[in-house]
Amino acid sequence: MPSSEEGTHGLLEERVLMLLPEGRDAWSMPRVLERINVAYKMCATQAELCAEIGKGAGALLIEEEALSSATKQCLVGALSGGAPPAWSELPIIVLLRPGPETQTARDALLLPGDVTLVERPVRVNTLVAIIRSALRSRRRQYLVRDQLQALEEAKTRYHTLFVSIDEGFCIIEMLYDETGKPLDYRFLETSPSFEKQTGLRHVEGKTIRELAPGQEEYWFEIYGRIIETGEPLRFERPAQKQDRWFDVYAFRFGPPENRQVAILCNDITDRKRTESELRQAKDELEVRVQERTEELTRALQSLRSETEERLRGAEELRAKEQQLMQQSRMAAMGEMIGYIAHQWRQPLNALALIVQETYTLYKMGQLHDEVFNTSTAQAMRVIRQMSHTIDDFTSFFKPDKQKVPFSVQDILAKTIKLVDASFRHANVAVSVIPQDDTAVEGFPNEFSQVLLNLLMNAKDALLERNVREPAIAIRIFRENGKAVTTITDNAGGIPEDLMERIFDPYFTTKGPDKGTGIGLYMAKAIIEKHMGGRLSVRNVGGGAEFRIEV
Repeated sequence: MPSSEEGTHGLLEERVLMLLPEGRDAWSMPRVLERINVAYKMCATQAELCAEIGKGAGALLIEEEALSSATKQCLVGALSGGAPPAWSELPIIVLLRPGPETQTARDALLLPGDVTLVERPVRVNTLVAIIRSALRSRRRQYLVRDQLQALEEAKTRYHTLFVSIDEGFCIIEMLYDETGKPLDYRFLETSPSFEKQTGLRHVEGKTIRELAPGQEEYWFEIYGRIIETGEPLRFERPAQKQDRWFDVYAFRFGPPENRQVAILCNDITDRKRTESELRQAKDELEVRVQERTEELTRALQSLRSETEERLRGAEELRAKEQQLMQQSRMAAMGEMIGYIAHQWRQPLNALALIVQETYTLYKMGQLHDEVFNTSTAQAMRVIRQMSHTIDDFTSFFKPDKQKVPFSVQDILAKTIKLVDASFRHANVAVSVIPQDDTAVEGFPNEFSQVLLNLLMNAKDALLERNVREPAIAIRIFRENGKAVTTITDNAGGIPEDLMERIFDPYFTTKGPDKGTGIGLYMAKAIIEKHMGGRLSVRNVGGGAEFRIEV
């Protein structure tokens, strides 16, 4: 037997609940309801019927035979329990036995619902009409319920808004004289924030002239015009008696004959005071600007001449810097000649030995083709090695025209290769600790010159101070998004009184025949001006640490 839970006849609130213990009605009524597409639920007992009422029902269909005292008591409890809403009156259709009216039928009329008594036998069309009428009545009840709920929700939202808004809100009633001129207004309702915004206390039922005698006339004119035209208005006005300025939005509330206006207001006194102070400050500033303009006009000519002089100085400084760069390159070139001598000394010795050995074998008659070819191949390897040395030094002095990506580790390796023989000859140990693969963008040849200068300075300091085990440690790592290279020696460090001057041009602690004093100055210029990095120095442990960040 189908029911509303089985899903084909609609919502629980629109179904018909039936208590039909008699066999014929229990068989025929479901078919009647199915034919007119009405959901239903057949209940076996009065307890089940009352339980289903709590879930929702459009109407009840009960046989008189089922209206026992227990059933009626159950229905009274289900329909009257708690405080039944005023909108609800459940339709109850009672199918009576044929014949004279019984006490059971009369008692049925006392059930708490909209009771309809139908005597059996009843025509199907008549029963269908009664059921449809009952369901329409129930739907109207549910519509009333929904409207009441919506009204209650609207009242709740209004109340929440009313008590929570920051703006002051009130409803006023305009008062007129006998000629119809707006004379005063009375406060009918105010929000909790109204007192804070206006400073007026206990205003409901009172007029504005009672609360603030001497109120400006334009307030009455504005509100009277809003009532007359029905057009809302947004405006800003002062209330002198309250010593306040207000930002006001006002609109007619209800029909014109009610003569009521709803008002939203904000106290903008502080803002207006600030605006007034700003206007005064603006006027004073304009005077000062005029005076200052005259001073600036007088100073302009002096500034122009000073600027021209500074530009000439800047050009001279640029020329000097280029001269220093050239001097630095020439000094480095002189050092390179010494490095080439170190790099070539061993290959030249090897080449001389190969030539001498070849000549000896020739004189002894032992210079066979295989020996000659071997000697020739050895000589060519030495010559290629010397040629690579020339290539390395040539690329070192080739200027970079634009920034390119390069690896700090690769440039360091090439730089060390240039001076490796010189350092080994001086017994200076160089160790490299690459912690990260650091790629940067800049000028690789200039960066190599900086590394070379720092390495040579460290070597000179170690040899000058006769350090027993001279050593230079190089670390490469990343820190705060930058590639960092540190070059640390164990030569005892830099005296504190010289630390601040170490990067000054022409400053040197070496003799005039050993240093120009421009190496560190140019190194700092390359790192900081050309590559946007930082070059610094500090004493750590038993030596000095130069730190490059790019």
